Amino acid sequence: MKIDIFYLSEANLKDRMFLRDFVVNFGRSKKRGIIIHSHPKKATPEYTSFITKRISAQLSDELVPNYPQSLGTKGLVSYEGNQLILKDKQIENLFKMVYCLVLNQFLTDTDIIEIERVIDCFRGGLGVERLWLFPNNSMSPLGKDLVRVENQGDYEKYAAIYNEEIEVLKTALNCAPAVIGSAKGLIIPH
Repeated sequence: MKIDIFYLSEANLKDRMFLRDFVVNFGRSKKRGIIIHSHPKKATPEYTSFITKRISAQLSDELVPNYPQSLGTKGLVSYEGNQLILKDKQIENLFKMVYCLVLNQFLTDTDIIEIERVIDCFRGGLGVERLWLFPNNSMSPLGKDLVRVENQGDYEKYAAIYNEEIEVLKTALNCAPAVIGSAKGLIIPH
């Protein structure tokens, strides 16, 4: 099974126009995917869960079957020693019923897993085809075309042009390979 991972940053979550475009275009794309979203600094698990369910509700409004959860809930991901373990069979079973998992980065009430570790965990256990990131400013020219960040050279090339989007470019480099595009880019064949 091939799936895409979509990471929504804190800035993406605050941008109502972006979220609307993302949800509508995700529904139109008919992609199977995992949406992992950031959380506000010092957020409680309850507030972060609210954000997860809000994204889920918006997807449901677009008739996208989805399943909202925290990473550690229902044992989707667990720690063994210092390593994250993905319950890939459980996730594959969920994808028999839904198009999309909506996840936040809370493993427990106190453990928030860095996005880089989450992405590595999912890439190691599932057939992840592409990691999608989005500019912090939905009107940024960085999102006009699909930008691939696979190494330090790609990062430096785009950082010199789009210095206002350094944060998303750093995330792309740390989680490379990744693509950065607009929410409208989800429905354009690549």
